[in-house]
Amino acid sequence: MSEQQNTVELNILRVYTKDLSYVFNSNNLPVNASAEESAKATEVGFAVDVQVQDLGRDDLVDINVVLNLVIGDRNNPVVKFETVQGALFVCRGLPDQVKPQALYFDGAQTLWPFITNKLDKLLTRSGMPPLFLGTQNFRAIFQETLAQRQAQQAQ
Repeated sequence: MSEQQNTVELNILRVYTKDLSYVFNSNNLPVNASAEESAKATEVGFAVDVQVQDLGRDDLVDINVVLNLVIGDRNNPVVKFETVQGALFVCRGLPDQVKPQALYFDGAQTLWPFITNKLDKLLTRSGMPPLFLGTQNFRAIFQETLAQRQAQQAQ
């Protein structure tokens, strides 16, 4: 019985796409443009957010990674990609002081390849070159989110 109590489990039950929006506007691609205009049209900006929700039953946790990406001018982009990639995790036996970090880091890191694969397929199918976003530092994202929440609570 004590062996069962000491068991730690963090497993994926299901990975799913909660939301996906992709807009490709070829009219915003520069034609006969200067190097400066071409650079602006291919400028990449993106934001990543991680959301963790304890579902309160059967040790289930819902983890969502949100990616908003814009290629080109923010007001008139060539590509706009927004997705929420989610996963249901079974989370048992993790100590309370470790649980948030494990869910944010490990959960988000697990979902990131699903997001980048989806983005890469959409870009190449629309005739754009592949885009490599690399890995993300979810530890820094978690610490930034935690600092923002603490600052809001202090006000």
